[in-house]
Amino acid sequence: MTRFYGRLWEVLLDGETYIAPTSGRQFRVVFNILVDLGGSITYADIAIYNLNQSTALKVLRRGVEIGFRGGYDGLIDYLFSGRITNVLRERNGSDTIVRILAKGGSQPKQQIVNVALGKNARVTDIIKSCATATGYSLVLNENDFAQVDPYPRGYTCTGDPFVQLDSLGKRHNFQYTIENDRLIVVGDGSFREGDPIVVNELNGMEGIPEITENGVDVSLRLMPKLKIGGRVDIRSELATFNFGNMYFQDVPENAGSGIYNIYRLVHAGDSYGESWTTRVTGYR
Repeated sequence: MTRFYGRLWEVLLDGETYIAPTSGRQFRVVFNILVDLGGSITYADIAIYNLNQSTALKVLRRGVEIGFRGGYDGLIDYLFSGRITNVLRERNGSDTIVRILAKGGSQPKQQIVNVALGKNARVTDIIKSCATATGYSLVLNENDFAQVDPYPRGYTCTGDPFVQLDSLGKRHNFQYTIENDRLIVVGDGSFREGDPIVVNELNGMEGIPEITENGVDVSLRLMPKLKIGGRVDIRSELATFNFGNMYFQDVPENAGSGIYNIYRLVHAGDSYGESWTTRVTGYR
């Protein structure tokens, strides 16, 4: 069973290990995790097979903080952190399944921002005030907003901080999402600090990158070090093209290769199956 070699996954509840880092066939887990910079929320669908049902349902319940870590021996990291929104009991043949649905972010969404920033308030100051109200640490590159004019009369920020961020994002061209208890804010066309992560046929690329009108979709072996808003450096000699109804002549031979900003991540896996994959949607 070489396909299971080196895989690890872990479940944490309220910050404590519930299922320790495990590999092989001790338990079966099937997961699908979406982190979308344009959607502002991270979602997780995690199914665990053949747990003790009475014990599981005592601790796995709505509102509990849940973390899911995945990867390989020597490289395991958080793929998801949030709160359980629903727990379902299912059966597949002789298998009993506990299916956990969760939404990203461990802080209860009852926060209120109520600040009045003085003259010449900068957009970054407003974002920081909203981040403080949410309770999440902020990842922000202030250079993304260096050219944005301040508010000469000041700015009053009240109400739901996420509603405020939605409004500011439309006005000042940025996206945000919650990633593992951090509020990630990235300006349109910009990226998080750090070097791009190189991916190619030799270090985990699955299949061939698909080039779209705006960027690229590419599948990799599960890669927890990829972060939303970061960058990926795709190096591939082959590519497929999906341009809808548009027609391009003389597509360059190196089309598809290059550096892309990570806009969406989908982590999907089955500890008993072949899937152990990160799907990246990137834009130039």
